[in-house]
Amino acid sequence: MEKRLLGTSKVQITPILMGTWQAGKRMWVGVKDADSIKTIRAAYEAGITACFKAKTLNVLNRRYNNCVR
Repeated sequence: MEKRLLGTSKVQITPILMGTWQAGKRMWVGVKDADSIKTIRAAYEAGITACFKAKTLNVLNRRYNNCVR
């Protein structure tokens, strides 16, 4: 998948971001960790390397890092 520079940094990300704020479960009911992990892994394997995490940043950082290792 194509990558682009993030702003003026040297960090390259995909132009498609994966929205995952529902995986933090603060405002969502019925979202299972296993489903979130499966979805994040599938997106990563498809080439998506950028994830929009909003208010659930700390929870999703741990999940995302565990998924892509």
